[in-house]
Amino acid sequence: MQDLECYGGSSSPEWLPSKALELAAEAPELWKQTARFIEAGDWLVWQMSGQEVRSTTQAGYKAHFRHGRFHERVTEALDERLGPHIPQPPGTSAGHLSADWQARTGLPNRPQIAVSAIDAHAAALSLGLIRPGELTAILGTSACYLLSSKAEQAVPAISGVVDGGIIPGLFGYEAGQAGFGDVLTWFVRTYPAFPGCSEGESFEYHNAQAALLRPGEHGLLALDWFNGCRTPLDLGDLSGLLLGYSTSTSPTDIYRALLESLCFGVRRVLETFARSGVVVSRVVLTGGLSEKHALLVQLLCDVQVRSLEVALGEAASARGTAIHAAVAGKACSTFEDAANQLADIRTRTVTPDPHSLLAYERLYAAAAPAQRVKLCDSVGVTCGGWPESNHAAMKGSREVVLP
Repeated sequence: MQDLECYGGSSSPEWLPSKALELAAEAPELWKQTARFIEAGDWLVWQMSGQEVRSTTQAGYKAHFRHGRFHERVTEALDERLGPHIPQPPGTSAGHLSADWQARTGLPNRPQIAVSAIDAHAAALSLGLIRPGELTAILGTSACYLLSSKAEQAVPAISGVVDGGIIPGLFGYEAGQAGFGDVLTWFVRTYPAFPGCSEGESFEYHNAQAALLRPGEHGLLALDWFNGCRTPLDLGDLSGLLLGYSTSTSPTDIYRALLESLCFGVRRVLETFARSGVVVSRVVLTGGLSEKHALLVQLLCDVQVRSLEVALGEAASARGTAIHAAVAGKACSTFEDAANQLADIRTRTVTPDPHSLLAYERLYAAAAPAQRVKLCDSVGVTCGGWPESNHAAMKGSREVVLP
């Protein structure tokens, strides 16, 4: 498989090579003085241990590190700034806590420092999701989807598929939605429930009112690209959409339509995996919205037409970090052993409402054309297919033409 195929067909502007090129282009004098260009997690490990040890997780997802090496174009562009050492896999010790940091923290016995891990990936381990097909859905300001599989497949506009990216021995996939809780926060700030109310009070009011509506009753159709579309288009400059306004449209109608659009976006991500041959056998939700937003979780079930599990444990990323530390410090021999001892596998199951399924099938079918856009070399975006692997530069304004 070609390198970019493992990253949804393109190199994200969020990843290390793009950020390095931006710095080199916009601040060339600073770039000349840069000895290392390094992920924050790897830098923290370096500071605490005194050892410059990068993580294959950071390098794999964020710097196109595959088959034990960085891509030659990455190494050429960054010259010596990647450092002389080969990144190490999760669960590796980067060395002991430095004497300086031991004095600062007062920790005894010079504890070992594990190589860095990405917070979302650690959360998957903390829930005990270490088998193929088990998907972790982290619902916060944005949404992140982590999945392990025995097979490596090309999937459109995922953040990456990395060998051992989540747990050694399996290929770890990451996909996402660029805007999730951010969309709802924008709404309650724009439409407060009453003058002077807090965001929490607005959420409580709009949630209660939206729960009274039947599927489709509001007559609106929304598209969740308010922060752009991550999976499956990887286009950060796309925008959201609301169709069906009338003089009877209320803020509650809009809020319910936005909730449904987020759920349609989740379904689109899962279907993107399925179309690419990556099996999703189980879905566990975690993050603030899954814990606090019962209506959203129920709508997710109804739109996905499948039962979902909600994690009951707290601080998933912190617990997952402890699992990494247990392996690096040899307290546990493998990640499976550490997860079996330390993971919090408690969940509650939510099932679809049978009375909502038909309505949401129709709404999702209506939303589908706006979710399948094709980029053209000329001005405009039209429906009918998925974008090519390397997006053509767009000139002038763009529009989505609906059938």
